This record gives sequence, C-alpha cells and structure tokens, in this order.
Amino acid sequence: VLSKTLVDENTTIDIQSPENILVSGQRIVLIGLITNELITNAIKYAKATHIAVTFHTNDRRVLYVLQDNGVGFDPTDKGGHGLQNMRERAKRIGADIRMESESGTTVRLTLILDTQ
Repeated sequence: VLSKTLVDENTTIDIQSPENILVSGQRIVLIGLITNELITNAIKYAKATHIAVTFHTNDRRVLYVLQDNGVGFDPTDKGGHGLQNMRERAKRIGADIRMESESGTTVRLTLILDTQ
C-alpha cells in the first residue's frame, strides 16, 4: 500500500492507494483533473483542514473516495462549472460519481478497469 501525507500550513492531505492500479492514460488524466477540482474546492470553499483520498480495488473495479472535514456544499447546486465538469469527466471515463455532503464532503468515484 502506498501512503503519502501532504501538509501545508493549513491543510493535511492523506493519500492511500494500492501500489499497482492499472488505469489507462486518459482515465488517469481525468481522475487527476477531478481530484484537483475536489481538493481545490475543499480548501477554497469548504475551508477543509483535512482531506483523505483513498483508492480501493476489488475484482475489476476501482473505488476512489475523497473525504474532507470542511463545511460541505449542496451537491445539486448548479452555480459553478466545477461540479458539472467533474460529472462530465467521470462520464467520459465510464465512471459513476456520487457526492454527499453533510458534515464535510464525501465523493465516491467508481470505475471498471480495462480487461487488458
């Protein structure tokens, strides 16, 4: 298991992942863009001080979970482009994205791995 903690003066980000997840180039780029948007939103808008990013694998699925301790948000809000962009990117890689927000935010991104 790969485990990494990134810290700046206000925020801690913990990342945990199995060492070998084989994901195609386009998928990894779009997952990276989704992750960047989520972390940016968590810090900038939700004022999160702790963010946890975890990858789980089983069979041919990858479950990506991002959780933060910020103030949360309304997942149905159509105000900005960020949420819509994340949904579009998830759709482009065949992933299901679900966002929950009560105390903090949890985002689950599930995708089926390539069979090759």
